[in-house]
Amino acid sequence: MIPILTAEEMRTLERLAIESGRVSSLELQEMSAKGAVALIPEGVRVDVVAGPGNNGGDALAVARLLSERWQDVRVWALSPDPAWTGDAGIQHQQWLAAGGEVGFTDDPSAEPRLRESAWFVDGMFGLSANRSLTGVAKAWADHWKYRKGHCEILALDQPSGLHPDDPDCLESYATRTACFGYRKLCHTLMPARAACGEITVVDLGIIYFNPAPRTHGIVPRHWLVNKIQPGYHPWNAHKGDKGHVAIRAGSLGMSGAAVLAALGALRAGAGLVTVLTDADVRAEIACQVPEAMVRTWEGVIPENTDVLLVGPGGVTEIPEWKGPLVLDASALKDGEGSMWMARPDTILTPHPGEFSRLFRLPKAETTRARLNQSWSVAKGPGVLLLKGAQSITAEDGYLYINDSGHWGLATGGTGDFLAGMVAGLRAQVLSPRAATINATWLHGKSADRLGPGPLLPRDLAEELPKLLRDLYAGAARMRTRYLSDDLAMEHLGEELAKLTPRGGTWLLRGELGAGKTTWARGFVIGLGGNGDDVASPTYAVLHRYETPRGKVFHLDLYRLGETGIWTLGLEEQVMEDDFLVVEWAGSKGPWPTGWVSTLSLETKDEGRLAKWTVPDDPLRS
Repeated sequence: MIPILTAEEMRTLERLAIESGRVSSLELQEMSAKGAVALIPEGVRVDVVAGPGNNGGDALAVARLLSERWQDVRVWALSPDPAWTGDAGIQHQQWLAAGGEVGFTDDPSAEPRLRESAWFVDGMFGLSANRSLTGVAKAWADHWKYRKGHCEILALDQPSGLHPDDPDCLESYATRTACFGYRKLCHTLMPARAACGEITVVDLGIIYFNPAPRTHGIVPRHWLVNKIQPGYHPWNAHKGDKGHVAIRAGSLGMSGAAVLAALGALRAGAGLVTVLTDADVRAEIACQVPEAMVRTWEGVIPENTDVLLVGPGGVTEIPEWKGPLVLDASALKDGEGSMWMARPDTILTPHPGEFSRLFRLPKAETTRARLNQSWSVAKGPGVLLLKGAQSITAEDGYLYINDSGHWGLATGGTGDFLAGMVAGLRAQVLSPRAATINATWLHGKSADRLGPGPLLPRDLAEELPKLLRDLYAGAARMRTRYLSDDLAMEHLGEELAKLTPRGGTWLLRGELGAGKTTWARGFVIGLGGNGDDVASPTYAVLHRYETPRGKVFHLDLYRLGETGIWTLGLEEQVMEDDFLVVEWAGSKGPWPTGWVSTLSLETKDEGRLAKWTVPDDPLRS
């Protein structure tokens, strides 16, 4: 998952980094500029538009760095006599000292140079933008729109005219955006995301200067679900281990919903599925899903049921049931939303129309309204899944926005299939939130794999197992080894480093003194790095080591806690080819890489017993 910060959260992180004394605001500006310059090809002519604030300072730094590459670059201000102050004033002086000049025009389209330039840098307004473009700034934005398709526009942090916290604004656009530090709402959610063009997150290193922002109360409220890690199943798992889903669904003329919900639960991996339906449709449902048990509803929920799904296919009556509950479709009744959100282990899966009735709220017409409404009702232990484009999972004041799927899912029955998936994953001991997040992502990803275009819910039923098989392709086998001393532990780290692909994650578990850091030292040596650099990150939380095969991020959750991992923004810090080693790792993530393995260490006699799993282990017999 990727944390999505508000403008205020980003400003707070920057302030805390500066107050730590390990970085200055000017150094942050230099890092931002270097990241932006890396996105501009060498040799092209660049026109940089610098606004009056810090974003203008970023732009002036970009211009200076480009000139140091001997590129043809010119700076344009928004007024004839700009008066930059603070860090922007320092950047202005450095630009002038480097021989640069600052131009001005209130009509960019009238300038011959600007009618031909291939690259522009938009540094007019950044993180603090809270107004519409007017005057000269609007003239620049209009000029870029006029030249759309004939030039590249690189926005610094976000296109001027967009507000970081507004996912609906479309006042301006860029072909690419250098997002500083962390993504904000405008970089993440449509339609504003489209206005940002190709987005690159520039690492400001803030995580290292303030590695535990949670201690300062910064826990991002918004998260983007861009990938998941499938659950683990032991080699001797049986159907009882994978959960029993009971589905109260189906009525005359609406039997298909029960069929699709059952398919969703089965395809998601539930061990047993029982459909409890009206007598009129029992036979037609049974012949379409022979893998499920289909019984006439007589008011009794089967014994050993792990999760109950109610609602698909016109079922309005909700049986008495104290266990995990998923409510969908007809079971979502007018005004009952708050009551069900207050019930523990309850998942509601409304589409926008059902949501409005369920909580008696006006139908949201914008992305911002959907976010606000979802957050306003997510106050209890229940979990809400507001379906639709960019489906939102809401729990206890936190929002998880799904990044998979396309318009082909807008057809009858896909919601029934998704409700079955949610129930099927919940039955496999996933938490209500995790089951909802994972099901939603898998549902959309199955559609993405099929490609844009119309589809049937049964198409998802065929594609989902293929997707899951790909995710489980690295299903690991447990290996064990007795290690007599620290040298043997170090050698194991070296050995496993050679089996770890770039971008791999190792989760280390064991008590204090079990040898986790010793193993990490061997791991770094195995990658060609300097083992002497490796030290326990217990107090620093995070260390980073350079090796010939890539960076190694060494993280310790002993003091941070498992929930604290969500505050670090590892998805934005750890690049695709970097390695991650996590001490005191629990079973939850979010781990930013797809290749994840575990190592457990326990004391045995005078040494240690190591147990580990390696996806796609080449030593597998």
